[in-house]
Amino acid sequence: MPEAWVMREMFEDWQLQDPEGESIDTFGQVRDQVKERVVKLIDSLA
Repeated sequence: MPEAWVMREMFEDWQLQDPEGESIDTFGQVRDQVKERVVKLIDSLA
């Protein structure tokens, strides 16, 4: 990751699975995890 990203005041590494080449179910699970984390991030910044 670029150092500029890591050196920001707020940095979160979500360690998500890369769904490339996986089933549509795996893709959906990762999509849902991203959505959940984005919502939490937005709430924490509000």
